Amino acid sequence: MCKRRTHSPEFKARVAMEAISGRKTIQEIAADHAIHPIQVSQWKRQLLNGASELFTRNKKTKDKEDGQAKEAELFQHGQDRCSLPGRSLQRQPQDGGLPGQR
Repeated sequence: MCKRRTHSPEFKARVAMEAISGRKTIQEIAADHAIHPIQVSQWKRQLLNGASELFTRNKKTKDKEDGQAKEAELFQHGQDRCSLPGRSLQRQPQDGGLPGQR
């Protein structure tokens, strides 16, 4: 039995771009690179489906950074409130006793 081959992302992208260009058929590309035609079609589909993420990635990263900055600010604000004089981090029972005792 043959050992399974692994292909680099660069190779996959190059084959998929060749398939998208339309200069050769899927079968010709597969024969040139000694891979199965279905594999060429799958890599082409993956490239086409993931292409839109190339243009939205910067927005997602910026939104994530903004969210992390806001979270850090709220966390710092919460720490400042807890460290005010006369404030305790432990919660005091409302009725002065343990729950279930009266």
